[in-house]
Amino acid sequence: MVNTEFDNRFVIESEINKNERAWVYRGVDKETGQEVAVKVLRPWTSASEKLESRFVQEFKLLKTLEHPNIVKVIQTGLTPNRFHYFAMELLKGQTLGQKLREVGRFPASKVADLLDQIAGAIDTAHARNVVHRDINPSNLMLHTDPTTGREVVKILDFGLAKIISENSGKAGAALTAAGVSVGTPAYMSPEQAMGKPIDKQSDIYSLGVTLYTLLTGVVPFERPNDYATMVAHVNDPIPWFSERGAANVVGPGVEAVVRMAMAKDPKDRPQSASELARLFREAVERPDRIPAAVQRMPSASTASTAPTLDPLASGSTLTAGAPVGANMMPVMLMGLVGLGLVVVGILWALR
Repeated sequence: MVNTEFDNRFVIESEINKNERAWVYRGVDKETGQEVAVKVLRPWTSASEKLESRFVQEFKLLKTLEHPNIVKVIQTGLTPNRFHYFAMELLKGQTLGQKLREVGRFPASKVADLLDQIAGAIDTAHARNVVHRDINPSNLMLHTDPTTGREVVKILDFGLAKIISENSGKAGAALTAAGVSVGTPAYMSPEQAMGKPIDKQSDIYSLGVTLYTLLTGVVPFERPNDYATMVAHVNDPIPWFSERGAANVVGPGVEAVVRMAMAKDPKDRPQSASELARLFREAVERPDRIPAAVQRMPSASTASTAPTLDPLASGSTLTAGAPVGANMMPVMLMGLVGLGLVVVGILWALR
């Protein structure tokens, strides 16, 4: 692909990243002279109608979600070899996951600043009936705006995003088989882990897990395999920050807000990302107090010490160590962490 030109506009200069689904290249937009990232669907992926549809849907979703904190797409088309591609802005920086490995954990004040930006982008997607389904630190990119010099966080990878049915308010199953869970197990909501229909509250949970991870340096549920991790999201109480050695650096109000976002029952979570950001900011600025709205929620004090959702429609309980079979679990992962392709050609691939 290097030195190839797409649609007489994008000149491919070098490969940035690749996986089993797609390549991502650095290129130049001849119309603007700016560097771009170009994502190209691999031939064996193009042969799958479902994966090809998912790729095309990703571009269409991103095109409708223009927001300063969502990666910007430019154009889609076919390569000379007839593979689908789309071009997008090239972001230079680190994901929050990479930055976290460097610093160990983030101060609550820094997390509040990041959350203010992320929340606006998530609410924009939700307002257009789009659920991301894979919010986690690896899909959040720290990027320095070349014009303002300001540090901006951008949401990446809408490859797993779903359009919510306006009638039901739940994500449909046009590109996902019934009973199948997709996403990153360490950040999945209980309802997502169980393969149930999801709505925007699932993203709120994943955002809560992301906050937990940024503040403590570890994910809340560390289990030996993906199945056990998903079971934990459904059944296990949230570990306290004191168990992660973070109680002395994060006030009780901040922890209570995070626990509220991670409530097992979607109804107990903040009703929007902006509401979560507001409560989090309030807790950071008044570290000795728990916001009143959080105090009224059972998750703030009990942390969902018992499951609030039936793990299976049949009434059975998911149990770590139990065999995974047709009668045990409608939760079968499709591709896990690697299924959603990172939609931005970022320099972290060169690490």
